[in-house]
Amino acid sequence: MDVAAEKAAHEAADRIVYLFPVHWFNLTPLLKEYMNSVWEFNWAFGPEGYALQDKEFLVVTAAGGMETTYQLDGLIRRTGADILSSLEASAYYVGMTYLEPVIFYQTISATPEIIAQHQQVFAQRLAAPLNTHVRNRSVRTRG
Repeated sequence: MDVAAEKAAHEAADRIVYLFPVHWFNLTPLLKEYMNSVWEFNWAFGPEGYALQDKEFLVVTAAGGMETTYQLDGLIRRTGADILSSLEASAYYVGMTYLEPVIFYQTISATPEIIAQHQQVFAQRLAAPLNTHVRNRSVRTRG
């Protein structure tokens, strides 16, 4: 991976989008490795690390299970947002604005019509003006 190019792409964007599948109710190991490599000390966080501050962070993910699985009274007793909580915490830690995530459920048995609906939702979220769909803002001060 070209870490310098990845950092430059992050720096050039106002909204950063991570698109990945949920794997065993967690981030994929490659996504975690990617973040460990790119979100470095004194770049993303630390005394000199402000490269991601004030940028929007949109997480788009897919899960094979049904949406009812990802409810507090569902099979895993966790919501989709719970599964993504480490990304939300990471966004706040580096001073990003965490947007409401887009989660596509039941991808294993999705019909062409459902896939088209998901594509439409995804396209709308990508095209949305900045600072919409804000879940919460992080306040991080220098120093």
